[in-house]
Amino acid sequence: MKTFAIVLGATVVLLLATGGAPVAEERVARHAGQIQSVHPSDGTLIIEELGVNGVAQLVEVNIHGAAVVRIWRDPLTPWEWRERRTSIYRWPAGTYVVVIGSKSSSGAIDARRIEIPRITSESLRTPEMKP
Repeated sequence: MKTFAIVLGATVVLLLATGGAPVAEERVARHAGQIQSVHPSDGTLIIEELGVNGVAQLVEVNIHGAAVVRIWRDPLTPWEWRERRTSIYRWPAGTYVVVIGSKSSSGAIDARRIEIPRITSESLRTPEMKP
């Protein structure tokens, strides 16, 4: 009986720690590329990313419920990232994005977070180019 209580207690703690969901290994998918199109009616974002040997491929992303943030480095504390919430619908085709989520059974990516990095000409310079 004591063993049953310990197993039951451990199961309750495990369920609480996982939010009540069954414990399963979920692989995080991270894709980066340029926005090709956004379809608000079905909550889909299409990005073009460079794959193996520089071959471009289109990736379908489900954006329902995803946090969309603009990120940048603070010039005074460059080791820290700053972020501000935004809407994916504000950004035109060609904008560079990083999608973080997991692969769904349909093959699309279910995004949890979409980051839009602020890329400045200074950040694109190599160390040899900087004054």
